[in-house]
Amino acid sequence: MISPAISVSVSLPDDTNFNVARGHSIIEHGLPADPDTRFNVGSVAKQITAHLVIDAARQRKIDLTAPARTFLPRLVVDDVTVADLITHTSGIRDTEAMLSLCGYRDLDHYTATDLLTLAYRQQRRCALPGQFLYSNTNYLLLAAILESVHDPGFDELAGSSLFKPLGMAATAFRPDARAPIAHAASSYEATGSGFTSGQRPVAIAGPGSLWTTPSDLLIWLRHLTSVIAPHWPARLPRAAEIAYVPCGRGHTYGPGLFAINNQSQPAVFHNGHEHGYSASTYLRGDNLALACASNADWIPADKVMAELVRTRCTPEDVEMLVGEYITHQPREGSFEAPTASGEPLEDLGRYHARELPGSIRLGRHPHGLSVIRRGTVDNLQPDPTRPRRFTGRGIAITLASPGIHPPDEFVLDLDRAPGIHYLRAGG
Repeated sequence: MISPAISVSVSLPDDTNFNVARGHSIIEHGLPADPDTRFNVGSVAKQITAHLVIDAARQRKIDLTAPARTFLPRLVVDDVTVADLITHTSGIRDTEAMLSLCGYRDLDHYTATDLLTLAYRQQRRCALPGQFLYSNTNYLLLAAILESVHDPGFDELAGSSLFKPLGMAATAFRPDARAPIAHAASSYEATGSGFTSGQRPVAIAGPGSLWTTPSDLLIWLRHLTSVIAPHWPARLPRAAEIAYVPCGRGHTYGPGLFAINNQSQPAVFHNGHEHGYSASTYLRGDNLALACASNADWIPADKVMAELVRTRCTPEDVEMLVGEYITHQPREGSFEAPTASGEPLEDLGRYHARELPGSIRLGRHPHGLSVIRRGTVDNLQPDPTRPRRFTGRGIAITLASPGIHPPDEFVLDLDRAPGIHYLRAGG
């Protein structure tokens, strides 16, 4: 059976290590995955970025309590510290979430510079100081801060100061989407009738461009406990430098890591999802360390990891679970993106936001409103609990006044980019 890949590396509390890799790294060629197959691990990279920033602070190149704009003069929001960026308490919106509002389609090429430009357009926090709002922009800004105080680029800094000394030979940030990656898995995304390639022509420093293997990630986790966090599990990793903040579900968030604050068995973890790839790392208080990666968005590594944690994590357990997951196929008709229902839309006009380039359109359908952005139509329904508010999957708008024909202004909320104020710009 031709299926996508799952790769898992395990380090047991007794220091027994093993790897399991099943499925195919490139389905088109029937190329099987092995422990050396490299994956894009997305936001798992945040713990690496945070580590580099804290090390720069120890070298007195960065003050974690200083305003971020000390190092990035183009950043307008002036009450955000470097530490706020690390803990996602900056209130700076996720610029990737806003790309479609600015006219980008899924297959358009964009770079870290494009995303930073959107970040620099933000005028103020969109969340209260200290309030957790997960935003990839925070770590993009941290990478830019590192580049402002170090001579080499972000990718070179990570390689020379961390990956090479630790022997993480399969690990590297890719700053240019055109650069080839040896032994890389291709990614796949589910559609309504099967799956398609998940490859995207993007190039983002920091989170989103780390290519590695689960076995290399285990090297990092072991370094985390043996050198960086010698008091683990009595103290969370790097808690002396960065205070962990509440982030919901009983968890806290610190230097690129979520923490499960169970006194008898604490754990830290992070998951990553990037254009069909998914990855997860998990470190428990008894020193069980796990790393998992997949190249299909319908086989999320974080779910595989959650099930592994509930097992004894023997080689037989892992083999059985991985074997079950690689037989999963996309369920027909269950992964379609939200689009217009086919019913005629009444065009309510074009709208623009001060903090974003471009414009979007608002429409009215028989059951509510539609937000029309390049390549996407989101149908929204009235919120029965809040007048003047209309909600859809991951998006909502709140009209400034009653009546919708046509509104002069509204506030648009995306999951990671709330509070965008739109004004009518004419037809």
